Amino acid sequence: MKGVDEGRRRATGGPAAEERGAGLRAAVLAALRAAEGRRVSGGELARRLGVSRTAVWKAVEALRREGFPIEGVPRGGYVLLDRSDAPRSVDGGAGGGTEVGRTLFSEAKFASLLRTRVLGRVRRVFSEVPSTQDEAKRWAQEGAPHGALVLADAQTRGRGRHGRRWVTVPGRTLSFTLVLRYPLPLAEIPPLALTAAVALAETVVSFGGVPTLKWPNDLVLDGRKAGGILLEVEGEAERASWVLLGIGVNIGDISREIPPDLRPVVHSIAAHLAARGKEAPGREKFLAVLLEHLEVRLDEYVHEGFVSARRAFLSYAHPFRGAIRVKTTHGVVAGRMVGVGPRGELLLLPEDNPAKGANTHALLTLSAAEILGEV
Repeated sequence: MKGVDEGRRRATGGPAAEERGAGLRAAVLAALRAAEGRRVSGGELARRLGVSRTAVWKAVEALRREGFPIEGVPRGGYVLLDRSDAPRSVDGGAGGGTEVGRTLFSEAKFASLLRTRVLGRVRRVFSEVPSTQDEAKRWAQEGAPHGALVLADAQTRGRGRHGRRWVTVPGRTLSFTLVLRYPLPLAEIPPLALTAAVALAETVVSFGGVPTLKWPNDLVLDGRKAGGILLEVEGEAERASWVLLGIGVNIGDISREIPPDLRPVVHSIAAHLAARGKEAPGREKFLAVLLEHLEVRLDEYVHEGFVSARRAFLSYAHPFRGAIRVKTTHGVVAGRMVGVGPRGELLLLPEDNPAKGANTHALLTLSAAEILGEV
């Protein structure tokens, strides 16, 4: 592994230490921004925030590692030289140097924007990992609390459904996994993926986008995939021990970084919004808003069931022009999508095929399936 950032090292202090550290960095950053170029002494910051000067110094050092240009002069205080919303470079890890042009995910900025009650309040942030799903699984096994967040700027072995590789573009792709501990039987877990997809679509809409959702978990913009969801669960039939909800979304323009053969089928929020004269949010802002929508929708599902999210999913469902091809455990079948079942299943009306006999038009209820495309 390439080396983890300060978010991983902070994690050894436990969830409370993680939250306090992120909160202090956010508070220091806000104070320096509010000073508008005026130097603020470490002592003044310490008094204002109710911490020690050493704690302020550590917070400033962490912000510098995140890319914020904070200048400090002995007995002269600190000043934020550039008050732009996001840093413009990232330390590549131990011995990694600086990679100019790559925008580092700022945990301090994210903490200042987060409005959830639980989701994302405890987190581990990495520069690079093989997979946020794998890191979250290890943390879940160690006792990670409900809502714990694992985020990485880059994944070397990210994956999607059916074991497919999910490519992240550092600085432009948002890749994270949430540890969820809802007291649900395994049979009631699948709709969580569709419920999360609804929250993802609602987030895009809040920034001016026009998304659709391809069953069961793909975010589609202008006919191209811009994000996906991966759900993994551990537990007994009567109750899940934990659920890993992994989400990957292309926020920034990735057109130059992806292989030419993928460009016709892969998209980004930035390119989608630019075509509509709108500006894409930073990853920190998008994640903060997404977690708000997720918290509302997931809690709604747990307490009230799938009815509302099911209706919303259908309102966002990708408008296939006709019949689609669907890969099932028994082969490929063609038909028309006519809805979503009470547990998130794909409801498919098969195409007419005289060779199949009188049961040709019996409605199929598919769960372990994949839409391959239109016929």
